[in-house]
Amino acid sequence: MLHAILDHPVSASPVSAASLAAVLLLGACAGAPPRGAGWPAVDVRELGARGDGRSDDGPAIRRALDRARELATAHGGARVFFPAAAAPYLVRGPLEVTFDHVELSGARATLAADPSAGAGDLLVLRGAPARPLRDVAVRGLTLDARVFERGEAARSRGVVVEHVQGVELEGLTVRAAWVGVALGPGSSDARVHRVVVTDWHNDAFVADGGQVSGGSAGLRFESCVAQGARDETSGGSPGRRDGAFVLRDGVRDVVLSHCEVRDTDADGYVLANERCDGPLTTSRIRFEHCGVDSIRGFGFTVLGRGSRNRVQDVLLLDCRSSAPSRVGGAVDVLVVRRGSYGMWAYEDVPPTFDAAVVDRVQRRRL
Repeated sequence: MLHAILDHPVSASPVSAASLAAVLLLGACAGAPPRGAGWPAVDVRELGARGDGRSDDGPAIRRALDRARELATAHGGARVFFPAAAAPYLVRGPLEVTFDHVELSGARATLAADPSAGAGDLLVLRGAPARPLRDVAVRGLTLDARVFERGEAARSRGVVVEHVQGVELEGLTVRAAWVGVALGPGSSDARVHRVVVTDWHNDAFVADGGQVSGGSAGLRFESCVAQGARDETSGGSPGRRDGAFVLRDGVRDVVLSHCEVRDTDADGYVLANERCDGPLTTSRIRFEHCGVDSIRGFGFTVLGRGSRNRVQDVLLLDCRSSAPSRVGGAVDVLVVRRGSYGMWAYEDVPPTFDAAVVDRVQRRRL
């Protein structure tokens, strides 16, 4: 049963009024930044990294991470610093961060996957369900996963976050990844700020609850950009572009603010449950001042899947799309306030979207 509020409701039902208040409150949610400024630092070059684009710097960077773990234990936190380099720091295999209170930073420094490295993600921040990581940040780096050089089988993601509480990704550029930024199961209190993903293969940004309602929660994307991902039919890279921002499978309390999607053959903002029949709820999602320009797919997509697999409490506030948008399936309470969304397409709801046929739908103009 779809409860939709287009523009401002003069008198909403009790369910939709409470839900509207819930998604409006999401604007105040944000992760607290780590305290990296006062932590001791480890320079990766002092541990042997070269940044010449030819040498495998992975072992040296892993030594720097090991040293940072010791410092974090002794001092309450540590920083791993990548000095600016004219060529990338080349790595074979994933770089994994598995300890608390650490910041990786390096303006004008690039981490790049060795094209001969085969499968594997580039940078992984990973705790465990019983012992999540806390207080982790990555700032300023460029990450080049080189997925098109390595082949589709590599499926290399740029930054992967799983079971981390209190994570900040800021000022990053991610290019040529299977997925640019993946906030996976167990992610909470996360802030992704001023991150640009270009020329991705499948998705630019993903937030995934792992098929558990609330499996990832308290996520905020601010001033992020997904751009420049065309497929072969448009003269771009091989493979299919799916989505720019994809929120799925149980995420809760997610805000996207002032984000942009442009110049891609993918869909723009996709909110959908994809991987199981439920019971599963993806809920409390807020899009504010987000834009879409020059894309082939849908601008905004909100889709539930069956009676046991639902999307609830979604707010689109003053967003814009030059492409059509769509809604359908098991969606409870969709609030659209101001903005422009192209022509709406409706799936599994009456095409007229009429209150006389769809139970408790409210349509009001400001």
